[in-house]
Amino acid sequence: MTTKIVEALAHLSGLGGSLARSAAALLEAEVEQLRFDLARNWARFLRLVLLAAFVFSAVFWALGALLFAAGAGLARVLPVWAAALTVAGGLLVLALILIRVVRARARRLESPVGTVRRRVGSHLAFWRDVLDEDAGGGGAAPGRDEGGDGRTSGGTS
Repeated sequence: MTTKIVEALAHLSGLGGSLARSAAALLEAEVEQLRFDLARNWARFLRLVLLAAFVFSAVFWALGALLFAAGAGLARVLPVWAAALTVAGGLLVLALILIRVVRARARRLESPVGTVRRRVGSHLAFWRDVLDEDAGGGGAAPGRDEGGDGRTSGGTS
């Protein structure tokens, strides 16, 4: 009888070690995925900064040449002041379009804090589901009320 108890305890300790190794492997995979998500978001942010810098430099350096060429061309058919206003209006329209493109890309970025919260929340939700399945399979789960609606008696959902 004593040997069976010892064998059962040895088997349980082996299961505990296996569970610990599995949990460590899962945690390692979660951290690796989080690192990948953060690196991807960082790369998106850098691309956005480079795009914004390109837009700024293109508008800045081309502004003088565009104003001169467009103004000189339009001044042949319009008064000089009308040519200048037309060129300036066109540049403002172009700038507004480029600003909308940059804002649309910026909205798609996820902050590092948001990424960590999303990943940790997903991880915790997975383990809550696993624990709820384990608790629900063996009869009434501890902490559940008698109403059977699945809500616990303490706290809010």
